[in-house]
Amino acid sequence: MGDYTNFIEELCDELTVLHRNYTFQNPKVTIIIPAYNAEDYIYDCLMSIIKQSLKEIEIIVVNDGSNDNTLSIVSVFAQHDSRIKLINQNNLMAGTARNNAINIAKGKFLTFADSDDRLDESTLETLYNTAQCYNCDITICGAYTIRNNKQKKGSYSTQKIPRELKNKNLPKSVILNNIFNLPPVAWAKLYKTDFIKKNNILFQQGCSGEDQIFFISTSLLADSIYILDKNYYYYRKDRSTSLTYSKKKNNNSAVLNFYAIEEFLRAHSNFKNLEFKILNKYFIKAASWLGKCTSSYKKTYFKDLQTLLGHLQKNYPQYYWGYTNVYKNDSYLTIKIKIFIYMKLFTWRRSNAYGTTEDINNCTCL
Repeated sequence: MGDYTNFIEELCDELTVLHRNYTFQNPKVTIIIPAYNAEDYIYDCLMSIIKQSLKEIEIIVVNDGSNDNTLSIVSVFAQHDSRIKLINQNNLMAGTARNNAINIAKGKFLTFADSDDRLDESTLETLYNTAQCYNCDITICGAYTIRNNKQKKGSYSTQKIPRELKNKNLPKSVILNNIFNLPPVAWAKLYKTDFIKKNNILFQQGCSGEDQIFFISTSLLADSIYILDKNYYYYRKDRSTSLTYSKKKNNNSAVLNFYAIEEFLRAHSNFKNLEFKILNKYFIKAASWLGKCTSSYKKTYFKDLQTLLGHLQKNYPQYYWGYTNVYKNDSYLTIKIKIFIYMKLFTWRRSNAYGTTEDINNCTCL
């Protein structure tokens, strides 16, 4: 307790030096941060945000029922920086936390950060100026991956994005053809707030992977997207309390993600031509998730997966999904091999039946 008391005292002293009087009424950017048991990381996250070169920002931190010192640390920050708004909620997970913050966001643009990540000091100013210049619905930058305190260009680096998509304002036709060349996350992106609220785009609630429906919805509904060819965001990969940290799964989020995305596509029939490409990606994830389940949860997940397969067989008889034969004890590798074989057979049968080859090469196995 003594060490923590000293930390708070030192934090107060540091924030007193940094304190400025902010009198603007209309923030240019709202940044939303859900926080759950993030006492080891929230200092770095918030310090990187209050030091942003763009000062006219609104910072909404949603304490998601933390039972460590997260709340008290954020409270100290809020006492010394009037731009910080603190919301407390029960542990309802990040999707609900972000949705609650979106509802009260006042910024012309909004963005998201996870409580264990941090931003380069010029991130928000660069994204804001780009969005203003090109009048795009979404502005994207890249992210470094931090693992074991080592920085590398990981999955969300701009190096992973095709060169022809970067440093230009992409029209809708190009976006739709390249949806899975975009980083499938909510952070490291700046969104027009009116675009989000007009289309009632929200995160999925009560599960992990809550940003997948947000990613699909924003990407498909955006009229224009600009991708900056530089990494400004620092994504921590090894936080032990993160839902995505463990390779072993004990929830059915992958199945729930599929249903949410399917519902969105059904409500927007103009994306019918993308149905197979998008749903196939999330079906593969839902099926292969079985091979990642803990032994205690595998039986429960298998039932949910069987229900999904029955749903697919009934509603999508033209595709291979509902006829994929998996067993409860199949390993992750076995399931991936089975799906590969079923996809090849599907392609062959479609080719023989219609004289054309169904393009499934873009349907990446997760």
